[in-house]
Amino acid sequence: MFSRFLVCQMILSTVLLSAEFVRAEQGVTAEILEILRETGKVSESKYEELKEKAAAEEKTLQKASTNYKVYWKSGLRLESPDKAFKLKIGGRIQNDWAILKPSSAIQTEFDEGSTESGGKIRRARLYVSGSLFQNFLFKAQYDFAGAKAGIKDLYLGARNLPFFGSVLIGHMKEPSSLDQMTSSNNNTFMERGAGATLDAARNTGITMYPRFFDSRLGWDLGAYINSNETASAFDFDSEYNVATRVYGLPWWEEDGRKMFYAGVAATHQFRNAGTTSYSGRPNTSFGPRLIGTGDISTNGNNLINISLANVIGPFTGQAEYSHSFMNATTGPDLDFYSWFVEASWILTGEHRPFNRSKGAFSGIQPKSPVTLGKNSGWGAFQIAARYSGLDLNSGSVQGGELRDTSLGINWYLNPAFRWTINYIYSEREPIGSENVWQTRFQVVF
Repeated sequence: MFSRFLVCQMILSTVLLSAEFVRAEQGVTAEILEILRETGKVSESKYEELKEKAAAEEKTLQKASTNYKVYWKSGLRLESPDKAFKLKIGGRIQNDWAILKPSSAIQTEFDEGSTESGGKIRRARLYVSGSLFQNFLFKAQYDFAGAKAGIKDLYLGARNLPFFGSVLIGHMKEPSSLDQMTSSNNNTFMERGAGATLDAARNTGITMYPRFFDSRLGWDLGAYINSNETASAFDFDSEYNVATRVYGLPWWEEDGRKMFYAGVAATHQFRNAGTTSYSGRPNTSFGPRLIGTGDISTNGNNLINISLANVIGPFTGQAEYSHSFMNATTGPDLDFYSWFVEASWILTGEHRPFNRSKGAFSGIQPKSPVTLGKNSGWGAFQIAARYSGLDLNSGSVQGGELRDTSLGINWYLNPAFRWTINYIYSEREPIGSENVWQTRFQVVF
């Protein structure tokens, strides 16, 4: 953990101090020349010659440093004059708090108290990303929250390739649902919908991203090895996945203020008598998991997701269905499914932007941001509702069933700061229910 922190600190220090280092180096050159002249090591004519050369080099360095653009835009950025070289340093902090009130039956079944409360750092990430020679890409992102902090994104690649579009190699998200492909910074609720339990995760592999018709038709395709937070896996029985997503935007007007998204994602997980398990809790990261299959021996799994989304000005509707078809090693095959429908409305009139090339929602930009200075605004306010379900009952596996009703309000103070409040009423069939009140304070840069 300390070593990861030290690496990030070194990166930040290098970028921020580089300009000062150049200035200091120029001053040292002048002092050395002065010492050489005073000690008679160089003649007066040679001193003047070297001084002129040093002055010319200084002007060249000053011109170069002036041409390089350093600025802030959702993170610290460095850009060469021809934009062939770009660097960005960014991150996020998400601080969550919650109160859980389970029914008496849930308390007994899962050993919960009548009221539980607390807080935690949900995510604490830093990343460095950029492009080299215009079309070569890289990104390194670490998460420092929790006991299992580790690599999130760590890849290199190239873009603007014929047909293939962009190709990335390393540790990244597998193609999956719209909800999963949208950053946690920009999801409407604090936690993703119930389908996240069945969605593919980040793994190490290779992905291509062809885009067609001005990115209104997208195709993601990749192959991966199951890997942990170290982004590595090596064994005689290593497990592999292939995943794809195809999506389209048949309706796109007013730069996305009016749009319709439809996408299908599919994953095949190769398993040779390996184990797979699913579990779920209400739409919160707090408290015990109320349903779960336990480890199931399987020869392979097929995951299917269908995602739909519609934006009409301040209104956004989204619906998803996910299904896991599991080839069990003994007994009949198993299948589990999840779904959710949600709707939101931005009271201050903004719309939820969509990034066509990424095939995912991006962050809401308040028209009148809170700056706490002169002419400070009120930000943007969004209300939302979601109904979701997760069914882990199939054949001899009776993992349980969850039904969640969620209500939420988001205050986007500005593009960086956001405050979220969620209420969830969760029904764990057939045992009991749980009430959850939770809030998040978030900064993204």
